[in-house]
Amino acid sequence: MFHQGFDDIKAINLKKRQLRSLIESLPKRQMAVIESRYSRQLEETETLCAVANLYKHQNHLLLSQQLLTHPHPRVPIQCHETEPPNQGC
Repeated sequence: MFHQGFDDIKAINLKKRQLRSLIESLPKRQMAVIESRYSRQLEETETLCAVANLYKHQNHLLLSQQLLTHPHPRVPIQCHETEPPNQGC
C-alpha cells in the first residue's frame, strides 16, 4: 500500500512537471500557431496588394494611351466681358 501511494505521488509530480512545462511553453506555442495561421493571410494580402498595384498601373497606362491616340476635341474658350458691379439706386 505504501508503494502504491509513493507511485501515485511520483505520477502526480510528473504530471505537475509536464503541466508546468506546457504552461511555460504556451506563449511559444501560441506564437507559433499565430504565425502559421496569419502568415498565409499576410502573404495573400501582400499578393492582393501587388495585383491591385499592377492593375492600377496598367489602367493608368491604358488611359494614357487612349488620351494620346484619341485626344479630346478642342473647345474654343470664349471670353466674356464682366459686367460692371451693380451700383444701387
